[in-house]
Amino acid sequence: MTEERVGPVTDRAPSGTTRIVALSDLHLDTPFAWAPIEVGRLRRQDLRQSLSATLTLATSVGADAVVLAGDIYEHERITPDTAAFLRRVFDEVDPLPILVAPGNHDWFGRSSVWSTTDWSPNVKVFDSRGLVPFSLRDGFTIWGAAHHGPANTPGFLDEFSVDRDGVHLGLFHGSERAGLQLEGSDKEPHAPFEAAAVAASGLHHAIVGHFHRRREATDHTYPGNPSVLAFGEPGDGGAVVVDMDSTGSVTRRWVSVSKRSVGDVEIDVTGCLDRDELLSRVEVGLLDSSGLVRLTLTGELSPDIELVDAEVEQLGTGRLDHLVVRRSKLSVAYDLEALREEATVRGQFIRNVVNDVSLDEATRQRIITTGLRALDGRRDLDVA
Repeated sequence: MTEERVGPVTDRAPSGTTRIVALSDLHLDTPFAWAPIEVGRLRRQDLRQSLSATLTLATSVGADAVVLAGDIYEHERITPDTAAFLRRVFDEVDPLPILVAPGNHDWFGRSSVWSTTDWSPNVKVFDSRGLVPFSLRDGFTIWGAAHHGPANTPGFLDEFSVDRDGVHLGLFHGSERAGLQLEGSDKEPHAPFEAAAVAASGLHHAIVGHFHRRREATDHTYPGNPSVLAFGEPGDGGAVVVDMDSTGSVTRRWVSVSKRSVGDVEIDVTGCLDRDELLSRVEVGLLDSSGLVRLTLTGELSPDIELVDAEVEQLGTGRLDHLVVRRSKLSVAYDLEALREEATVRGQFIRNVVNDVSLDEATRQRIITTGLRALDGRRDLDVA
């Protein structure tokens, strides 16, 4: 039986229990293309702090090992400074074992940081294409493996079975098939496996990377990414304190290791009569927000209001680390039926767009709104 709890961990592992702290999908040196340069730099520093916080957590709770389930960095972007950072923070917790199962972004190869760095003795990087054992203590074995490229890695549980007694924990980076659809259409099925294959292989549990959503399944755990990489991600991941007793039963507790929040806020501006009223409504709606925020304006905007993103973004200055304004759910409340009857350039423009059968409705509305605002000499043309 597995118990799931969320919250801080201050206790030590019960006698006869092995305690593991697990982390995955950190993606050090990710570019944060959506953010300005200074915000991207801030977020990359946040990722480092998440790893440092995880190692501090492991030390404070008396963990027997830290396990990293892949995508700790991005192979094509990692800098020498980040490699030096990894070596230093791992060395600082020696002799605490650090076990690494490289993923599809930080895959193991002759040029990878996992291969070329002179790691301290406490670091074990699994370099095999198949699961191999690491004896953490008598009767407790961790089985790990590595991706050797960014794609086309087969499932690690295919034709695998343990060959010894004791408690067995799997550590790898892969896609549990039933959960893949929850990750979105852009998630590739690297090293796929069926959930039932964990127990069938003789493993009592598996720590798995790749999914950015936290997953608390019976026989496997996805820690989720500890620090949100893009707006829209759930932000429910973190470091996981995993206790396994002598029967292989697991207790899991998630601990937030991210210093800065990243979130979404929606504010309906329907009914605002002028720009000042709209800005006041947005300001009130942002009062409880912190960190990095994507603000989505919704509803119908009065055609009399000229809305400039820079004015809205200014509301976050001094309180938020960064504010992104999105108008994709905002429309303008034009009376199109009345306007199309006008014997004017504006009326002819609307008639032409309405009668163009090649346009879908969303495109037609965007063209009408942008055109009308341009004809009015407005600066805020990008309202949906």
